[in-house]
Amino acid sequence: AWGGVDIAGAALVVAGLATAAEALGRNGWDNLWVVLAVVVPLAHLDGQPEALGAHGPGLALAAAFGVASFRARFLDLSGTLAASSLAWMVVALGGVAWAVPAVTFFVLSSLLSRAGRRRKAGAEALAQKGSRRDAGQVVANGGVGAVLLAATVFVPEPALYWAFVGSF
Repeated sequence: AWGGVDIAGAALVVAGLATAAEALGRNGWDNLWVVLAVVVPLAHLDGQPEALGAHGPGLALAAAFGVASFRARFLDLSGTLAASSLAWMVVALGGVAWAVPAVTFFVLSSLLSRAGRRRKAGAEALAQKGSRRDAGQVVANGGVGAVLLAATVFVPEPALYWAFVGSF
């Protein structure tokens, strides 16, 4: 049964995710992202308020991940919001087994993109975005995985995990 603390916690989690989705949405896409940011966690929590225990720590870990990635200059501000939202989703909905492949991909690809920095300097100067990833790049790299993870909330199929791993 939902108590007052459970309802307040769920409202806080959903409000934070909806705010991040609204901040990232452009050209009308926020109408889709805000709904998904609300529906997926609420569906996950439906009938199992004890799952809220994974959402609070998931948000804290996601925020720490975002700050560390921003400070390491892997992400710009929009990329930090997008990656933090994805990190929350992975930790809260999937747990460690889902987080390891996603974090491994992110860290290794970020470090590898810095390899040969001098050699890449000319090309990077011509690139519009530079070396810091933005929200579009986070969605391009993690969007399919996010959809697969969200799908497990509605269809708990083990094959979705391997599709998630393969998406990275």
